[in-house]
Amino acid sequence: MLYNSPMEKLMYPVSVDQAISRGRKVILIPQLLIFIGLPVITYLLSRNTYLILLSPAVLLFAALLAGFYRAYALPAWMIWAFSNVRNVHELKRRAGYAYLVPGEINKNLRKLEIWSDAQRLQWAQLDERFNQPDLFVNDPALPPETRIYYSVILKILSILMNLVVFGFGALLVIFFKGEFWSLSSLWSMFMGIVFMAIGVYLLRSTVRQLFDRKPQITLSDKGIQVSGHSFQPWSAVSGASVIARGNGRYRSFYLQYWAYGGETLFALDGLTVGRKKLDQLLRLYRGRFKGNSSLPYQ
Repeated sequence: MLYNSPMEKLMYPVSVDQAISRGRKVILIPQLLIFIGLPVITYLLSRNTYLILLSPAVLLFAALLAGFYRAYALPAWMIWAFSNVRNVHELKRRAGYAYLVPGEINKNLRKLEIWSDAQRLQWAQLDERFNQPDLFVNDPALPPETRIYYSVILKILSILMNLVVFGFGALLVIFFKGEFWSLSSLWSMFMGIVFMAIGVYLLRSTVRQLFDRKPQITLSDKGIQVSGHSFQPWSAVSGASVIARGNGRYRSFYLQYWAYGGETLFALDGLTVGRKKLDQLLRLYRGRFKGNSSLPYQ
């Protein structure tokens, strides 16, 4: 982490990466252990037929218990992190990418958090820090332009997964059980056709992306361009950021920005650069354009 002065380093001793790492350790990992561990322990302690009947209730209780843990643990982590990190805007974005805090589209989930009166008072005082811009420090090693492509390795892995989906559907169609016109056979064939159709649709899209070797995102000191859209100078761009849409396994990430009154939304699917790196590149290139570089203190 780079700072403007020795005093600032003493005031904010924790980097964004360190705060996110601790958040995973004190929130996400225990939450996952509670959700998975409780049903496993219950099964090991009572291996009988009653557990099969109770399993939905056990899973529901585990989910509620994990949710309660998160509701209590998240406020404590947020107060610690936003008190000790210099760049609070970057921390807020990165915490959203890391599934630590809900994004703007799911901000109503914040109502489930359990805050004490003392914690609310502390957070109200910390909220003023969001009026202060993040410290920008230029990276001299970053080239004037960065081009981001579809990752060949990730697309090949995606193709293999799509083939598995298609193959599973084919097995349901070919090796159905019972008479041809029985309800179970018809249902098996119907589900098989559905899986095959999904596999073909995803396979077609992924293969097209695999052979698309044009840059999907181009970032430079002058501006930004994504595939299918024209180049936009930074002077015309606002709100350039990585955002999340959806929840859980259905959550997808996009590059979003506005230029000349129009919104651009580009899906971040299987690229050579991840969300964290893209966020850093956006901050660096925009910072260079604004000429807002500060002399670093290490």
